[in-house]
Amino acid sequence: MPPSVLISFCNLGAASESGLLLCDPSRSTTRWLDLGLPTSVTGCTGIARARGCVLTMVECGDEVCVVLLDADELRPLSHQRITRVRSPHSLCVTDDTVLIVSTGTDEVVAYRWEPGGLTFQGVVWTPSHAGTDTHHLNSIVYRDSDHIWVTAFGPKASDLWQSASDGYICNIVDGSVLKTGINQPHSVCAFGRTMYYCESGTQGVTRLDGARTCRANGYTRGLSVLDEHRAIFGTSVGRAQSKSTGIMCNPADPGTPAGGCALHEWDVQTGVVTSTDMSEFGPEIYDVIRLT
Repeated sequence: MPPSVLISFCNLGAASESGLLLCDPSRSTTRWLDLGLPTSVTGCTGIARARGCVLTMVECGDEVCVVLLDADELRPLSHQRITRVRSPHSLCVTDDTVLIVSTGTDEVVAYRWEPGGLTFQGVVWTPSHAGTDTHHLNSIVYRDSDHIWVTAFGPKASDLWQSASDGYICNIVDGSVLKTGINQPHSVCAFGRTMYYCESGTQGVTRLDGARTCRANGYTRGLSVLDEHRAIFGTSVGRAQSKSTGIMCNPADPGTPAGGCALHEWDVQTGVVTSTDMSEFGPEIYDVIRLT
């Protein structure tokens, strides 16, 4: 039985009360979580867990907030509007700092996490200094002070993100690049010393060394490794490029909707993928984390 998980839904299309869903397979239940916000939600993106809290990025129209929930009771503790980022995607927590991927400015920015809230510290890394979304940074994961990884699409060859086929995984601590040539990478995560990521353009999830790969019907995004044998990941409704190539385009690009919104459990040893339809909750999953 898979564990309880939190799933964030982005680009909801219509204002909602929440974009963060609790899924408990052991009880066959799902419920939207109260985020404690006074305004409607248009989507949630990154989720992180630290210091007995769950943190998530929440979009409320043109405003962006970081919401803190109690990790055990999943009740809202606080929320704070964030103004020094644009189109934020993922976040992670170091010792006393929250790192947020500001996708719209091509930056990773730091906020000191203090009892009174988050205090802006500055930009800690950028691949371009462009100040606009040129590399499409998205996921970030912290392992230790020497290893903080991000995924990025890399520059576009045309106006559309489907033309960005040289995505990469980079350690922003020392600038070393772990892998290139990835078709729209997302959701890098580590289990011990083994790394996994989504290659969204090919509808895949793979281990960094390439020894294990699986595919599902949709734009793969949102990934959590449960143990050495299992991982869970999401798919979203993407855009079809062509039947001959099998490339799944970013949902932001034009095209015919393709694939489905679902949660999948992957048996890494056998390759078997078990899927659960999540389309009643929204068309796009952004992040998935385990709770138990």
